[in-house]
Amino acid sequence: MKIFDKYAEYYKDNPQGYWFKRKLYGWGWTPVKWQGWVVIIIYVAILVNFSILVDGTQHSASDTLINFAPWFIGLTLALIFICYKKGEKPRWQWGPEEHYVCLGGCRGVSKVPGICQAPSCANHNHQLVKCNCADGLHYNFDSSKF
Repeated sequence: MKIFDKYAEYYKDNPQGYWFKRKLYGWGWTPVKWQGWVVIIIYVAILVNFSILVDGTQHSASDTLINFAPWFIGLTLALIFICYKKGEKPRWQWGPEEHYVCLGGCRGVSKVPGICQAPSCANHNHQLVKCNCADGLHYNFDSSKF
């Protein structure tokens, strides 16, 4: 059940209001707002309806494939375009990245535990705190989340 909690927390953390967020594992997007779900439902409905229409009018499997493939490719490219415009920028990721942040004024981030080394920071020489954010925004450095 812990994995579902991790996913739920990741997808709910959406202060930018993205329709689609990066998948936690792999490359691509998943819908996280109702607008994103509507786009996916419309995409699937059009593909299903068009496949039934094409299949009913063709006489062989190769005719069906030849007539269906351009529509499938075009709709899929349109979906990718919408996801790119209304979602986070895609990148390969394998789970949330572990990182550490300084809660002082410098807003330092490190992939390894350590101490803040910024001389002008209020937390200079204090331990960095393990960040639980999944999207790299560090909860906008809201220290109550740590």
